[in-house]
Amino acid sequence: MDEKTFCFIICTNNDILAQECQRYIERLWIPEGFNIDILTIREADSLASAYNAAMDESNAKYKVYLHQDLFIVNRWFLFNVLDIFALSDDISLIGLAGTFRLPENGIMWRGRRFGKHEPDKNDCEILNERLQNGKCFDAVAVDGAIIVTSKDIRWREDIFDGFDFYDVSECFEHRRAGFKVVIPSQNYPWCIHDDGFWMNLYNYDKYRKIFLKEYENDKFELDCYSEEFNNLCKDRDETVSSEYIKTLGFIGDKKEYYISNEKEIINKINEALIKGDYQEFMDSCVYLCKRITDDEIILSGNLQKIIYIARVTQKEIDMGVDLFISGISCSNQLLEKYMILELFLRRIEFSQDDAFDKDAYSFIDDNCISAYMVSTVLYSEHSKYSNKIKILKKIGDYFINISKNDMAVQYLAQVKLHDVYYK
Repeated sequence: MDEKTFCFIICTNNDILAQECQRYIERLWIPEGFNIDILTIREADSLASAYNAAMDESNAKYKVYLHQDLFIVNRWFLFNVLDIFALSDDISLIGLAGTFRLPENGIMWRGRRFGKHEPDKNDCEILNERLQNGKCFDAVAVDGAIIVTSKDIRWREDIFDGFDFYDVSECFEHRRAGFKVVIPSQNYPWCIHDDGFWMNLYNYDKYRKIFLKEYENDKFELDCYSEEFNNLCKDRDETVSSEYIKTLGFIGDKKEYYISNEKEIINKINEALIKGDYQEFMDSCVYLCKRITDDEIILSGNLQKIIYIARVTQKEIDMGVDLFISGISCSNQLLEKYMILELFLRRIEFSQDDAFDKDAYSFIDDNCISAYMVSTVLYSEHSKYSNKIKILKKIGDYFINISKNDMAVQYLAQVKLHDVYYK
């Protein structure tokens, strides 16, 4: 085993996200004498099987399993991980968010979780935190957006052949082997999970039941925890009614119905985009919202983004500025453009004057992205941007510097608007 190598393992179905994830990895500061490898696994049948394959391929002692939409923003990350593992040979798995008590229904995200996968207000101003003394807390389970291990314990691909509960299971497997699962105390976020809000629930209840059957005799709660530890947890309603559990099962049973209805509405949207009929596009999105309200379609992150774009399209038409959807001929292109904008706005937010944001300004400039579109992304209900005003100001300053005053006015007007109402 190579004790001087970190292997980052990214399971992906999207090259743009995987490349962006890798960009953040390549910016990390590397401890002297250490190396990093990056393994990318595409179109896997399950996360557990993909991670086992990577485990077999890499002889690195330290393996970092992360989602394609997980971006490590703390450049001391590798140093911090080594400090934690150095505390005890019993520590074999580190996560950045999780719980000390798993609810008896197995649904971790309904319990009292602690840790960070996203910034609080203005956290993006202080990023590169070297953890003092490797302070951390024992956990029952952690979120699989990012997991770091120092010992190879097989992922249970024999029973988790999808994309749910593989992470909680792996934590239980490490604890079964006599090791500790821990979460560091983070004053500021070490990473951003840009799609953490959305979950695909079609198969969730199936794997929840498998998990409960396999681990029914394991401990779901730590024996003790400190008051300091308890204070780190965010208050959550740990009770999940029987009706909620029934809903999870109902969603799984109606999977084909929901997917069929979604395909129908996407086809309508694509027809409007092919014709360049913006009114039909917006009407199709109104119809989409109605189908969601009538419980005929499950709202996903992609559908929510299409709804946001429809809202801003009317605003852009009214204001006589370039349309975000101009030249787009299908929903996949539209969502890809939206995704790139999201990623580049994140770069602007976390830039540290190292040219990390250079491509972002070029993308916004070359595509004439309106300030209304950028504001829609920044101030949406599910936005994870911390310093939105900073982003708008920096884009406004960019356009001033290249003498594009009409664009600068757009952005500085949005700065004024949001500075007043959202500061």
